[in-house]
Order: sequence, then C-alpha cells, then structure tokens
Amino acid sequence: MSMNFLEKKIIAYFHDPPWKVWALLHHALYAPSGGHEDDAKELLSKILGKKIDFPPEIRIADRLASSIDRWIVSMMNVSPRITFDKKLNIFKPSLWYPIQNTQVNRNTVQQYVNDLLKYLNMVNINYKYHLAYFLTPLLWYEHFPIHIPLADTRVPTHTVFDHATATAAMTNILKCYENEVAFEGYVVSIEIPSVQELISYSRKTRDLWASSWITSALMWKSVEPFVEKYGPDVVLRPELSLNHFYIAWLYNKINHNLVKNEIMSLARSYAMMNSPPLISMMSERVILILPKDAEGEIKRIEDRFNEAWEIIASEALRDKLQQVEKWSDQKCYIEKAIEKAMVKPIVTIVDVEDAYRQYVKSLNPEEIKKRIETYISAYNEKEKEEIYNNINELLSGVKLNCSGNVPILYSLFFEFLIDKLFKEEKKVKFSYGVPIHDVVEKFTSSNYDICTVCGVLPAVLYYHEDRDDMYIDSSSYDDRLCPYCAVKRAMKSNVVMNIISKLGLSFGGGKVSPFPSTSQLAMMDVIQSNENIDKPEVAEKMCRCYAGYKQICNELKEKYGISEDVIKQRGNLYYAIIKADGDSLGKGYWGGMLYEGDALKSYIDDILQSIGKSPDNKVYANIYLLLALRSVLGINRQGVILTPAYAYTLTRALTIQSVIDKEILEKNHAYPIYLGGDDVLALSPIRVGNKLIPVEIAIDSRESYWQYPIAGQKTQYDGFKVVGSKIVVDSLRAFGRSYAVFVAHYKDPLPLSLNKARYLLELKDKVKGKDVIFFSTGRGIGGAEYAIIKFNWDQFGYLKELLKDIYSDLEDKKLSNSFIYDVEDISEYSNRNKKVFCYLLLRVIDRNKLDSPRLLDMKEVVVKLSKQDACKPQQGQKDDICKGRNAFLEMVRAISYLR
Repeated sequence: MSMNFLEKKIIAYFHDPPWKVWALLHHALYAPSGGHEDDAKELLSKILGKKIDFPPEIRIADRLASSIDRWIVSMMNVSPRITFDKKLNIFKPSLWYPIQNTQVNRNTVQQYVNDLLKYLNMVNINYKYHLAYFLTPLLWYEHFPIHIPLADTRVPTHTVFDHATATAAMTNILKCYENEVAFEGYVVSIEIPSVQELISYSRKTRDLWASSWITSALMWKSVEPFVEKYGPDVVLRPELSLNHFYIAWLYNKINHNLVKNEIMSLARSYAMMNSPPLISMMSERVILILPKDAEGEIKRIEDRFNEAWEIIASEALRDKLQQVEKWSDQKCYIEKAIEKAMVKPIVTIVDVEDAYRQYVKSLNPEEIKKRIETYISAYNEKEKEEIYNNINELLSGVKLNCSGNVPILYSLFFEFLIDKLFKEEKKVKFSYGVPIHDVVEKFTSSNYDICTVCGVLPAVLYYHEDRDDMYIDSSSYDDRLCPYCAVKRAMKSNVVMNIISKLGLSFGGGKVSPFPSTSQLAMMDVIQSNENIDKPEVAEKMCRCYAGYKQICNELKEKYGISEDVIKQRGNLYYAIIKADGDSLGKGYWGGMLYEGDALKSYIDDILQSIGKSPDNKVYANIYLLLALRSVLGINRQGVILTPAYAYTLTRALTIQSVIDKEILEKNHAYPIYLGGDDVLALSPIRVGNKLIPVEIAIDSRESYWQYPIAGQKTQYDGFKVVGSKIVVDSLRAFGRSYAVFVAHYKDPLPLSLNKARYLLELKDKVKGKDVIFFSTGRGIGGAEYAIIKFNWDQFGYLKELLKDIYSDLEDKKLSNSFIYDVEDISEYSNRNKKVFCYLLLRVIDRNKLDSPRLLDMKEVVVKLSKQDACKPQQGQKDDICKGRNAFLEMVRAISYLR
C-alpha cells in the first residue's frame, strides 16, 4: 500500500500547481497548452514518471479541504479569473499583503520546476513526497521572493501550499468505492500528561532543558512511523514543514549528498536550524489524521514511546550500570527505569467511519430548520422567506458522492471530528514513576533516600558537583537522584550527541554547547567580554564576589584578570524566567475566536468587503445553515468554522512563529527551553550591554506575533511575517499573547521560581482581553507583588523605549535611586485624581533628575500613560487584579523588579 498511497499523496499535493493563480490569468505556464490542471498533470508526470489523472477522491478532498469562505463565496458566481493583487490574513481578513506579479511567467516557472525535479528525482518514491513537502514552498520563494501563491483568487485568504497540505491530509481518511464516498481511518491525539509539572522537576538548568527536550524527542519518535509511512501531513499539530525534528529525520533518510546539502542550506535559511534539533518543538499534544490501515501502529504508540526512552536512558546511564552489583536491587531499579519512561502517553482515538455515520444521521433538514429560527428572528417576513427558500435549496441535495459537487453541509465534518476528539480526551493527572511502581515498592521496602530533584522517587545515584558526575557511592554528594532525574542530569554534550545519532536525528555535526547555569545567566554581561570565563564554577565565584566576598574577588583578578569593579558594574545576582502563552489558543483555538457576537457572519462580511463584494441573503442563508448544524451536532463553539485549510494555515503560522521566537531569543542571549509557536519558555540574563533583555524579548516577540520584521526593521505589513526576506505567511493577528517575566535569584530553587512564573501567567485570565505582560521578583515561598503592562498595537515601540529609558536613567545616574520610592509615594493619587497624579509625577521626575534623563524626551508619552489605567478586569472575575493600577506606575514597578 505504501508506494501507491504516497503516489496518491503526491498527486493530492500537486493537484494545484504553485503557480495556479498565474495560470488562471495566462493559461498553462508549464504544459504545452490548457490551464492550471494541465500544468499540474504535466508536472506530476515528470515527478512520477508516468501519465497522471486525478483520482475521484482527490477532487472530493480538494473541496472538503477548502476554507469556509471559499465554500460560501464560490456560490456567489464570482469568476476565478479576477485580477488579484493582495493576500488577506485568514485570521483577520481586513488586513492584507500586496502580491508581487512581476516574475512569474513560462520561463521562470520552467526554471523553478527544473530545480524542483532535479532534487525530487534523486530520491526514491518512499521519500519523494517528504522531500516535495519540504522543498516545494521553500524553492518557490527562492525563485519568486514575496510572490504569494494563492489557492483561490476569489477568496485570497490562504496559499496553495496550505491548501495542498490540507487536501493531502484529507486523502488519509477519504476513499471512493465506485461512486460512493467512504470516510475511514482515525483522528488520534497523543498527550504527555501534566508536562509542566514534569518539566518543573529540575534543580539545575540542564535538568530543565533536558526534561523539555526529552519529552519532544519521545513525542517525535512516537509519531515517526506514521510520518514515514503516510507523509508529514498526517501530523496536524505541530505542523512539520519547518519543525527541526522532522527536518533532521528527513536529512538522515536521504542518501544523496546534493539533496542533503540543499536540505541543510534551506533549513539554515528558513528554519534557523544550525544544529541537530536541540530545542523542544514538539507540543505536549500531537494530533494525527491517519488512514484505516494505521490501526496496528496506533496500538504500538506507547511501545514506541518507551523504545525511544530506552535509547535515551540507556545511553545516559550506560556507564552508571557498570558500577552496580549484578542482581542487586539498585540494578533492577535502574534497568526497569530504563525500560519504561517516567509517564505514559495518553492516546485518544476517534474512529472516522463511526463519526461519519453519526454526522450523516444529524443531517436532519427539519431539525436544522428549527434551529435556524434562532439566528434569523430579527429579519422581516420577506427576508425570512428568502432565507428559508435558499436554505431549502441547500438542504435538497445532501447526498455526498464521488462524481458530483460537495454540499456545504459537509464542510463541518472536519470540525466535528476535532470537536469529538477533544471531548473524548481523558483528563489524567500525571504521577511520576507510576510505570515502575512495582519495582519502586520493592526498592523502598528497606532504607532509602528520596531524590532531591523530583522529591517523589527513591534515589539510587549521587551527584558530585565538582566532578559533574554521578556515582552509586553515597558517602558524599550534592544531589541524590532517582534514575529518571539521573537521565536528565547526565545530558552533557557528548551524551546528547550520541543520543541524537541513535535517534537518527544528526544534522550538521558540531558540539552541543552546555546549557548555562543560573550563575552564568546572571553574569552574562561580564562573560560576554571574555569567553574564557564562560564556566559555571567561574560564574559562581563572580556571583560571590558581587555579593561581597573580597577574597573571591582577589582570586578572580589573579586567575582571570577580572576586576571587582567590572563585576560590580556589569554583574548581577538575578536572571529572568520568561514564559509566554498565546491567548485563546487552548483546545478551543481551532474555531478561531475572532469576533464577539455573530463571529462567523462578521468574518465572512470582512472577507467580502476586502474583495469588493457585498453579502446577500443567499450568503447569510449558508452562514445560518452552518450555525444551525453546529447546534444540532453539539459543537459548542463560536468563531470561524474549522476546515483543514484553516487548521493547517494556523498550525503552519505557529511553526513559523517558533522559528522567529528562536531567532529573537538567541539574538538577545536568551536560551529557549520550549518553543511551540503559541507558548514559550526561556531563561535569560537581565542585561547585556545596553540591552534590557527580558523587555527586548517580550516586546519584540510579542510584536512579531502580529508582524515580522518588527517596526523599524525593513518593510513590514500588519498581519504578516516575512521570513528570510522571501517567505510571506499570515500572523496570528486575531489573537494576543501574554507573558510572565519572573526575575529569579540565581541561588533560589528552580522549581519554586518556575512555579511563580507559571502562576503569574495564569493571572492573564483575570484581565479583559488578556494580551498582557507580568513582571515580578521575590525570594521564598510567599506571594510576590507584580506589575501589569497591557500590550497595545500602537504602543509596542514606545513601551520598549520607555522601559529602557527608565532603567537606563537609573543605572546611568541620570535619575536618583529615590525616583522609584517617590513615585510610589504619590501612587494613591493615580486613582483619586489622574490630573493631580500627572502633575505630581512630573515634579517627581524633575526633583530626581541628576543629569538630562532620557525620560524627559518622552514627556508626552509619560503624561498620556499617567492618565490611563493599566488594564481592565475580565468580566465575572471575583478579584479585580487591575484595580488601582496606573499604566505609568506599573512600568516604574516593572523596572524596580528588573533592578
């Protein structure tokens, strides 16, 4: 099946050639004559080496994959040959990007195809589709920078690549038997339960990085057999085109050096991938769309998970097992922990055939018409009659077959599948080490020590800081470790490289740089001036010097030439934990919470307005029909209807965002722990040079969520990202993103600091509209004070500048240190009388100025913010965390925490 199946995937992927919209205007650009379908068949014949026709299920998949706007607008008799000049943002269609049309012609298309075929025809059929999936979009933008290939000129909301992926994905679960359409296969989610808790079991930054990376590696190896056999489109989330794990896997599967070099070159340019996959980029939940014959492999998901764990754990603890006596309880305990991972993946399966039967049974015209009344009650009788006539026409032909059109009633089937999957997912609380509970019970029947990292399982190995190694001997130690935590602690450079090789994920060679310690992060500004001192033990001594240990300062001066003055001036005892999370991007994000009220109607109205069309009652009849059917199906969600094209556009946008986040973090000397596109976990220094690092990262990455490059960097368009100056993708413009910056002391327990950052980020649900950044610091287990700064689209630039100016003025002695205390002293007036507060604030600035503070250059902004509330509470929340918070005052508090 595999060969024919992957051939069908190639046909589905190229059923519309990338240059389709140009062919609609100019006729065939690759075939001798005809239109875009002739171009597609000519291209496919060159890829597959034989004459190609489209199987009937490809045409059905093509229709079912379409975005909902394409379904609706196609009924308005809009010609597909209209002139196109812009790409609309699919999430916020009032925003658009201009399309370049200058370079696409028969000669340039021929050059592009020749380049593509050169690589595709160097690999066998088993990897041809994989290579096409990776290369086709990237080579397009190499040949045609900024030329966005639309899927449809009538509704320019998504690209031909998004539509191609969605169409290929639908062929996983769709077949034609003569003229009958059959849906069969499975939608599957694999989830690592309580992953945040799992990751927080970390005492060292290396533990933290390893926890996150290992979960991604285990998730990748769990889905790898499906990806290899059926293609990368089977993974709906995370989308794989620029995912580092997928790219490294593909690189290792290809044997031709010319192809490997091209993969590496493009990965470096567009995925910012300069090493093996060392950043966790597989989400804690993976969603798969699988054919019917995948049933046997689905049953083996947990086995694959444990097999991958065994590869990682056995390599990490290989030399440790040699220290243990044969047949001893310690050896049995370690070996069992190597065999089974610390948690079990939670696998949820929806049978597509059963779901389709349930769906078809719900297509009851009378029940649907009853529900429609809710949506049209405000119309007059004549309008209602017209809408009902249109609805009756739509309901008259609800049968789906392989030779006719696909009725719009079936546009909800994909959303129904995903909704059903989410409803059936099990909520399981993770318990560390449950898979080996029998061995643990036996091991704890005699005296034992508890692991000092997780605090849950008995320790069996003892870590020595001075040697950075673990031993069975417990006579002296710095940490007691259970086997699972020992694996994380063992993840040093050589071990990681060996594991990556054994997992088949090598890429580009090189050495894995050690993850910096908290003391290295705190002292990063000093370390940047002298790479010879970039060692944990030296950074620890610098922190002690900074804290006042004169003898240590003298030692550093003698041994490394670092003066006490430099350490005091540029050093720090604190670093930052930066967490981010996409707003409204939990389980419900698939529906796209874009508008309040009549979300779908408003969305379609925006699209029609953007393409110069006016809605009529026929359009609204379609919308009300779908809303009524949603109600009948029990899909309790507002927003845009989830179709495959919408879903893959969204997940691809998240993949691109994770690449951009990586670039922003690394450019600012920060170290990513996890990048999911919507969520981020990273550690950073507080300051390097004149950069206030957490502020730079939070504001730049937040702005990049809506546009990239960010303001002030080249040309930018609201709602779009331009990657590598060539690829244009939609930004998640309809959604915000919230941040927590917790300033942690380098000596404080890492789990405690992580939990504080997590707590801060959860507060976003109490703020109206979310889209906020929380700053806080504090030691110990008590509750910490925090500052709240609300993001606004027109304020990204001056928010960053103002925060940097306040910080710099204080650090450079242009404002006295009493400035912060004096501002707090007048804070009560920020609630009582904002005019008085503004007047007093300007007096405080004047009284505390020691030189010419930069803050006075932004006086207009200071005045504006001093008259604004920092945020508004979310409706229905018991505690109002926004109460009494002034916008400027919160910025001053944020700076006080960063200092």
